Amino acid sequence: MKFAICTPRFGHEINGGNEKLLWQLANRLKDNHDLVVLTTTAFDNRTWAPHYPAGHVTENGVEIIRFDHQTINTDIFVPISIAINEGLKIPLEEQFAWMESGVNSSALYAYLAENKDNFDYIFFSPYLFPTTFWGSLICQENAVLLPSLHNEYYAYLDIVQAMFRMIGRAIFHSNPEQEFAKTLAPDIKSYVVGMHFDPAPRLTEEDFRGCRFSFSNKNDSLQYKKYLLVLGRKETGKSGQIILDYFIKAKEAGLWPDLKLVIAGSGSFSDLERPTAPEHHDIYDCINLGDEEKLNLLAGATCLVQPSVNESFSIVLMESWGVKTPVLVNGNCEVTKFHAEKSEGGLVFYDYDDFVNELEKLLEDQTLRATLAENGHKYVEREYNQAAVDKRFFKALEKLEKK
Repeated sequence: MKFAICTPRFGHEINGGNEKLLWQLANRLKDNHDLVVLTTTAFDNRTWAPHYPAGHVTENGVEIIRFDHQTINTDIFVPISIAINEGLKIPLEEQFAWMESGVNSSALYAYLAENKDNFDYIFFSPYLFPTTFWGSLICQENAVLLPSLHNEYYAYLDIVQAMFRMIGRAIFHSNPEQEFAKTLAPDIKSYVVGMHFDPAPRLTEEDFRGCRFSFSNKNDSLQYKKYLLVLGRKETGKSGQIILDYFIKAKEAGLWPDLKLVIAGSGSFSDLERPTAPEHHDIYDCINLGDEEKLNLLAGATCLVQPSVNESFSIVLMESWGVKTPVLVNGNCEVTKFHAEKSEGGLVFYDYDDFVNELEKLLEDQTLRATLAENGHKYVEREYNQAAVDKRFFKALEKLEKK
């Protein structure tokens, strides 16, 4: 079969959950099928400035075509984005203006219009980008959405719901994501696939002593199983500020004198609207985190705390369970709550009191931590091994029908 993946940014060095999933998908498909990735020259998901040269390139055997893209019209894009985030009703013409002012590529759209019939399926991801909106509408006959959909104000825009209904085909990462999509487009034909993981070797306490991490605000080292870890982009959309507030409040109440909090990921504490948080003596800002360091940091943590409510799958949960570390997730996110409850690999909090109570259970009961970690590990091995994910993916393709 011949496939294309269309996404606004792509490359082995780009960090981000959706980008990692697409990188993995591309590397699976290219071994047995014809595949090309269609993307822009952007790298940074904040500025969307041109970074890569336009044209053909091959990375790890994956053929990529990067197209020049237009600069975001911030005079239009930013105020409408703010209005959407505030839950205001946006007139239809402003919704279209917002989509037209974002990350667009006329060269990419021209390529799709000319070459769409050369592909069996073209996968568009994520949902909230002009390249997905305009691109999938150009290729309605063989377009498949890989939306990475969140229950957020953007998803309720008229033009977004219309896109889901008009394309009518999607592959989701989790059951709650699929269920939410059906509230937007009840008749959508869709399947849940997920992402595969290879659990990492277990890291012992002795191994951990040899690990070195870089912190922007501390010179001392971490103690094994004596810290909480929040792993992800430092931005309010991922809700890291919630855990900062909870942790500082608990410390001021005299709780957990030996416990540290490590925040790791791109961005800054200013992006979390907590610029002074790194001054707290028990908060560590981890920087320059490579893949090996990330797994080591996960393996040494008491637990991973996942506060985000905007998740369609949550890769970090699987990575945490892969190294046998339990998780504590925000119950206001249906996706992470689903994984924690189905796997029996984590606990759930809804507010500060829940956070304190559930964390107390984890800190006081080593057997509970070990049981949760083992349950999560088995869940990843069972549900997200490569054979299981591939089987679901190709079964989905067999049942999808082109228009």
